[in-house]
Amino acid sequence: MEDVATVQTGLALGPNHVSDPVELPYLRVANVQDGHFDLREIKTVRVERTRVDRYRIQTGDVLLTEGGDFDKLGRGHIWRGEIPDCLHQNHIFVVRTNAELIMPELLAAIASGPYGRAYFLSCSKQSTNLASINSTQLKDMPLPVPPRCEQDAIVRVLRDFDDAVNRTDDLIDASGVRLRGLMQQLLTGRRRLPAFADQLWEEVHIGDLLREVERYVEWSDDECYRLVSIRRRSGGFFDREQKFGRDILTKTLKATRADDFVLARMQILHGAMTVTPPEFDGAHVSDSYLTFVPSDEDTLHMPFFGWLSKTKLMYHKAYTSSYGVALEKMTFYLPWWLKERVYIPRSIDEQRVIADVLDTAQREIDLLKHLRDQIQRQKRGLMQKLLTGEILVPGAKKEETQRELG
Repeated sequence: MEDVATVQTGLALGPNHVSDPVELPYLRVANVQDGHFDLREIKTVRVERTRVDRYRIQTGDVLLTEGGDFDKLGRGHIWRGEIPDCLHQNHIFVVRTNAELIMPELLAAIASGPYGRAYFLSCSKQSTNLASINSTQLKDMPLPVPPRCEQDAIVRVLRDFDDAVNRTDDLIDASGVRLRGLMQQLLTGRRRLPAFADQLWEEVHIGDLLREVERYVEWSDDECYRLVSIRRRSGGFFDREQKFGRDILTKTLKATRADDFVLARMQILHGAMTVTPPEFDGAHVSDSYLTFVPSDEDTLHMPFFGWLSKTKLMYHKAYTSSYGVALEKMTFYLPWWLKERVYIPRSIDEQRVIADVLDTAQREIDLLKHLRDQIQRQKRGLMQKLLTGEILVPGAKKEETQRELG
């Protein structure tokens, strides 16, 4: 890589006492995602004025992270000057290409594709679930460099794929706004469905709607348990791992069933609560998780309550049902939460229809995300064939043999 680009290391954060300081925005690892930037939260740093140019990001720079999860190692994107005078932290590499030798779009695609990922994993320093690379390894990375005319053609194809991804992302964002609007209207009774316009809503205690159940497993060291957890911010269940009982230290697990309402007592202040979907039926959760079923199945449709649990109001009720000083150290107190009131349709049929409407809106988002992932996979597969010369972009002429540069 160092034959066609320079690798710039970032600013190490240190004491705020600097001479002739200037305060500027800087990018952290959290801001650099795979194929895009997350610029919703940008922090600033005080740095000596004479050092600004050393760490300033320029338009066309390729930003790559030095470490993270195995599947995120070397993730990055091309900087388009989104924020003026922006610097970068020392955990982010800036790769500045010699445009006469390699286009930044091509280098970014190589780094994020199967070829780049394989190289980063082969030379990275690895620990449990984490990996990192250093600037020397990045500079030594061999790069397949096609002739410039082929690069132009390849980049045009990549831009077409990126445009398709961006348009799909716009649709995902618009669908997300629509879903949030439907939740605000339908889950509060502000907007009524025509068939239920004359039906009543009522305030009820959560404890009158839900009944706690405890399905402790009958332990066996020879049994393989599917261990799952709940993501924060109503992110639902995810698989952690599968282990035999003999390999698990704390031998108390609970089984969850489809349509249970489950909350993670230690993480509920961060929105870790959800309804168990069918694909997680029979999975196993920690003893610290609380599981509920409807007190009366003719009164509560659990998927409706699952949608209700995703609202800011329910997050607030979890907060007011906890005690302590610091957020991370607050303790959730179940009896307080069960005494909280929620406003719901008296008709379970109306609850069911509302949940169906919101489920349909969510499925639309899920389908769009799947489409975006398919486009990105197709792009990576095509990129691999273009760089190896297996296929040639129509209109591109093969002027010389592809070079491989370090």
